[in-house]
Amino acid sequence: MPRRHLKFFRIFIPVLLFFLISLQSFAADIPESGLEIEDFSLFADRIEITGDASSISASGNVRIESDELSISAEHFEYLKKSGEFRLWDDVRLHLPQIEIEASELSYNSISAMLEAQNAQLRLKENNKTECTADNCCRNRAVFTAGNLKRDSDGKWSIENGSFTSCDCGEGQPPSWRIEARSIKAQENESAVAEKPKFYIRDTPVFALPAALFPISQRRSGFLAPRVSYTDANGFRLGDDYFQAFERSADATFGLDIMHKRGFMASAETRYNYGNVSGEFDAFYLPDWSAEPSANNFNRFSLGGSHVWDSRGATVQKIKLELLSDTQVPQHFGRDWRERSVDYAESAQMWEFSLDEMTLGFSNSFHQALSSNLRNDGWLWDLNGNSPAYTLSRLSLNVPAMLLSDGHVMLSLRNSADVVQSIGQADTAADDDSLPPLSAVSALFDFEPEIAFPFQILDAIEAAPYMSYRQKLFVTDDFSGEKSYAALGLDLQSRIWRVFGLNNGALKHEIIPGIGWRWLPYSHDGTKKTWDSRQLRLLEYPDASASPQHVEARLTNRLALRRGDYLNGVIYRFFEFSLIQRVFVEATANDPQERRIDDGRAELILRAPKAEWKNRLGLRWNDGHLQSARSSLALGPFWGITLGAEYLLIENGPLLGDWIYQRYFEDEERFHQTGGNIAWTFAKSFTLGYAVDVSIEEAQLIEQRWLAAYRSKCNCWGLELTASHRPGLNFPDVFLNIDLDFM
Repeated sequence: MPRRHLKFFRIFIPVLLFFLISLQSFAADIPESGLEIEDFSLFADRIEITGDASSISASGNVRIESDELSISAEHFEYLKKSGEFRLWDDVRLHLPQIEIEASELSYNSISAMLEAQNAQLRLKENNKTECTADNCCRNRAVFTAGNLKRDSDGKWSIENGSFTSCDCGEGQPPSWRIEARSIKAQENESAVAEKPKFYIRDTPVFALPAALFPISQRRSGFLAPRVSYTDANGFRLGDDYFQAFERSADATFGLDIMHKRGFMASAETRYNYGNVSGEFDAFYLPDWSAEPSANNFNRFSLGGSHVWDSRGATVQKIKLELLSDTQVPQHFGRDWRERSVDYAESAQMWEFSLDEMTLGFSNSFHQALSSNLRNDGWLWDLNGNSPAYTLSRLSLNVPAMLLSDGHVMLSLRNSADVVQSIGQADTAADDDSLPPLSAVSALFDFEPEIAFPFQILDAIEAAPYMSYRQKLFVTDDFSGEKSYAALGLDLQSRIWRVFGLNNGALKHEIIPGIGWRWLPYSHDGTKKTWDSRQLRLLEYPDASASPQHVEARLTNRLALRRGDYLNGVIYRFFEFSLIQRVFVEATANDPQERRIDDGRAELILRAPKAEWKNRLGLRWNDGHLQSARSSLALGPFWGITLGAEYLLIENGPLLGDWIYQRYFEDEERFHQTGGNIAWTFAKSFTLGYAVDVSIEEAQLIEQRWLAAYRSKCNCWGLELTASHRPGLNFPDVFLNIDLDFM
């Protein structure tokens, strides 16, 4: 056949068809890679076929294509009698999850044997979407071989080769690899290496007589160990075993040894079947450092969540968070600085929907972690000192309905809550003058609202409204009710302009708003007693019942776009928000009834390598600063990042025990500042330092140090952290080995 440029020749050969179909077993376990081929296309600069079609040869830009399979080479040869296919010179084979590059590749359709010389075999991640994200279609496993073979059962044999799961990008050497004289691998299972040597970059680290390692996407096995030292637990060494049940469910089982506390067993499971998903974890520690009285040495934790969505009208949610004592979040779980986590909550919730109307029922169990009832912090003594509550809630929400062609909007909120204490739960254990909390209390809340939205000159959105709210409080000792009717008006507009620049545009946006509310009717029939402080669980006192107030809002934004409209980058570099509320009339002179931020201001400034956030809260009735927060982040500049934060929260916010905080305010003030610096050099090493300082007490709260290594392709890393707080004999030290991608 004469030479032609990119000669197209369509062939139907059962033998080659068998060869192509057999390649689908390379990606078994991934149905998307299966091939059902009826024909293929052969492209080449030159194609030659004998008269009886006993042999075919092609040369020059040879390309074979069939559905998801493509093979390219400089030369191709087929012998019908022996069933031998041979390709050489820059051979490249591509399937969605399989790639082979070799100097020579041959396949025998009779014995189903494949062999390649100077080859590289890449097993890709299973991604159904297009490869646009950084981690999409990464190499799951990469084998290099002087001689690569595959038998009819799908078993690979790699001679004088190596293995790595590190993907550092095209043309970049892996950060680690395992070299071996011989590697036997079964696709989607595991590989066995003979006399392997482990290399970091080009440096050998250790050698073994043999090694077994997984090459599947989800494979059961041991995870990286963890090592730490803390003042409370002592030296701690642990490891986890990962069990992959199937693609939608797995579990992790762990065992830790702590020289101050003993052995701790843990377990975690995860599942996701579309409409049913969940995650649960637990641990148990017979603590030999605790006093073996009242079962206080048995520390445990059980937590997790479960969601069932019928994809229709019913949703069920379950949340578990059960702790043995207050030491669990301090030493085995949450970060000790999370002061907002003052309770553990376990709950079950059902939600029924019909035409966007929802009816919900929930029942929850709360354990208070900040109570001072027990010196040992134990939470499970039911003989009079259990700081725990149960809360049942029934709610009905009717979303805003538009009537009369959108000129009338109607909404309804309705809820009923019942709170029951378990045991005595007396927060005033040190003060005999204060009685214990009531055992049972309830709140019923009903609030309908009707609004009449309209526009003024297509520039101002107006919404006059009327609402009524009725609340009923019931306890063992008293009952009372609150109610009010309200009339109000809300106005808002949006003014913006875009200024064209040489390479982009600048947008200036102003959103002003004003609101007015008047209460023509208001009634308060509740008692303010020590018994009623538990109602803070249900409602936080504020100035919502003020007879009349006016609110002004203003948001000012600046955004810069670099590039064209479709592909440009937007920087929202300036944002200022101001909310001021003026109380025309006040219900009382008692500041405890006006516990909201009467004024709030927020300022955010951003640059490509800097961000400054500020927020202030004010109380106008006494000219007092209620809260302030400011944070600054800079960098990276030459690998250095800087950060600073200032925080002030005056007395009143729920910083203490959320249930047991008294109705009349405790004098509690949270005032601190802090800073951090981190330096990343050689693109892989990071050193960091952070400190928090209490301005109120003029002392250090905590210091933290960091030393970390991360491979350039994020395949693996090491992280050493240390922290020190006043009262510790020695800093807490943690060593984390990150081998997730491996």
